[in-house]
Amino acid sequence: MALTATASAAVSDRSAACASTGSFSEQPWARCYMPAVLDSSALARLRATSQPGASVLACAVDLPPPLPPVEACAQSGGCSQKRGGKIPRSATPGGSRQQLLREGTKLGVPEGQKTDPASESAAAAAAQQKKLKKLKEISERISKVMEDSKGDPETRHTRTSLRASFHVPFGPPVVMADEYIMGPKGHGTSSSPVQRDLRWGAAHKLADAICNFNRHDAEEAGYFQTTAFLKEGLAKGESEVTFYDSNTGKSLFSAPRGRTWKEFVDESSSHGWPSFRDTEVNWSFVRVLPDGETVSIHGTHLGHNLPDKSGNRYCINLVSVAGRPQRGFQS
Repeated sequence: MALTATASAAVSDRSAACASTGSFSEQPWARCYMPAVLDSSALARLRATSQPGASVLACAVDLPPPLPPVEACAQSGGCSQKRGGKIPRSATPGGSRQQLLREGTKLGVPEGQKTDPASESAAAAAAQQKKLKKLKEISERISKVMEDSKGDPETRHTRTSLRASFHVPFGPPVVMADEYIMGPKGHGTSSSPVQRDLRWGAAHKLADAICNFNRHDAEEAGYFQTTAFLKEGLAKGESEVTFYDSNTGKSLFSAPRGRTWKEFVDESSSHGWPSFRDTEVNWSFVRVLPDGETVSIHGTHLGHNLPDKSGNRYCINLVSVAGRPQRGFQS
């Protein structure tokens, strides 16, 4: 095979350079570095055809001898070389390319980084065990929380917080409801606006915003003390006050029950909002959502159930229960 004109010129130039160094190698594979002119295959052709000038290229440089593909595969125990992105058929001792792939050999993956099917299987099994363990822990925690919710109200506060644990239902006598009860209606979450003439001088605009267009906010702490509630709340000769839905006029709470008026006012004042206990709730019209939000069955936002060491405590906005009684619901 003859050299091209470009290659011949390059050989002549490099011959002079190699000769000037006086360092020629007797080994036919040692060669001068000639990028973009003669690559490995070209030099192989030069050696194979014994072209004139090939020996001149045998300058002593630190390059390993190129091996034919079959010999390289035989020495490495496998073939990871590629020609055009494919494993040469002549360089796959021990089986075809498909067989090598089935055995786990991947194109372009170094020998030390080959995937071990056994390791992959072990890793998958470990991941599955970890997932099952996590699910078991969650299941046990849910069971504990649900068990606590059925316990004695006097000691319930010392156990897992219900409100913070998976939104688990509150225990009896609480009547639970689903989120749908607070779905959009004709006027926010209710069918109509709040009554115009609310008791104790409660602000109509504030009441409408909190009752019908709100799920989490509240009137300012101590707001009930700025109204006429404390002065007019308990009528002379009465033992309790009935609180009516500011939207519908349905009775929602009656207090105090099982305690004095002073005890009711003192507890409410210490928290900043009227605070009711289980026996003071009219469960015919009051519901509690899983996150503690306390509402009426008609979609009025009332406040939240915030249990303490004494049991459930319903922290209620006065503007939500300042309605006037609907006919037939004075008690």
